[in-house]
Amino acid sequence: MIYVLFGDDPFSIQERVHTIRMLSGASGVGEAEITVMPATEATPDKLVGLASIVPFLSDRRIVLVEGLIGSIEPRQRTSPVHRRGSTTRQLPQDPKINSWLLKTWAEAANTLAQIPPFADLIFVEGKLRINNWLLQNLKSVAKVQEFRPLLGRQLESWINRRVNQQGGKISPNAVRLLTILIGSDLHLQSNEIEKLVLYCSDRYIEETDIRVLVNAAQELGVYSVVDAVLEKNALKAFRLACQLLDEGFSGLHLLNLLTRQIRSVILAQDLAARNLPLKGIGNILGVTSDYVLKKTTQQASVQSEEYLRALHTALLETDISIKTGKLPERLAVETFMAKMYLERTK
Repeated sequence: MIYVLFGDDPFSIQERVHTIRMLSGASGVGEAEITVMPATEATPDKLVGLASIVPFLSDRRIVLVEGLIGSIEPRQRTSPVHRRGSTTRQLPQDPKINSWLLKTWAEAANTLAQIPPFADLIFVEGKLRINNWLLQNLKSVAKVQEFRPLLGRQLESWINRRVNQQGGKISPNAVRLLTILIGSDLHLQSNEIEKLVLYCSDRYIEETDIRVLVNAAQELGVYSVVDAVLEKNALKAFRLACQLLDEGFSGLHLLNLLTRQIRSVILAQDLAARNLPLKGIGNILGVTSDYVLKKTTQQASVQSEEYLRALHTALLETDISIKTGKLPERLAVETFMAKMYLERTK
């Protein structure tokens, strides 16, 4: 069987590969019956040759190829000199590479159809264009599956299933909080769910458990501090920052989170000015949570670029003062808030 697994959800793709391995019986014998072929070395004939080796420790042989189909697509890069509204441009491919790919893979479907029935050939890819010519070529002989990020009810259902699979129970409110805090990053969701199930044992996972254990929940208060700073409400920012410090945040950790968020806000402001859609901004920032993305873009819309850069500079100076021993952590945070109080009227 030939599989093409692609999309923006690498966790689900790897889970699917694991399922295929389990069904084949190859997972119980280590790597003996599994061959990983580098995309740069793969040709249809080589893949058929590898797949044709009769397995002797299980019923099936598996051949994995990662990134081959995506490697033939024209590359794109962000161009800072482009006019607004157009942030990417295609880079031409090397004609020699194109010629080799066309010659090597033009009859791929006919060649790969010779793979014996005891073998599974799996193409593992990231995001692909739906009109990718090799993807279209392989559709006649392969089972093609696209894995898109889970959203809304689909994500909530996945969380419920994951908790149940690990022997746990979770309340509806807790499910919704996980979708808000972590979003469609299933790898992170899986890690946090495993931690929550172990912590809660035989009782339901509740919102309070998430706020105690999940890193994203612990950092939620940082957005309130950033909101207050951007609103130039220094007294509120000072009070919220002190509250976080009293709850166990180190001053350096709080400053790192503030700096990361201010940097994200600056980038979001620049990307929004280029008319990039919300999803595109999230992809560039590496943000999978809808809540965090909306909060960041909202923060980017309320202040000038000059003020945001002044904040970033002040945070850098505060970080240096801690790391060089000039100020203890808490005093450094309080000093930063005092600077913001002086900046509020500018």
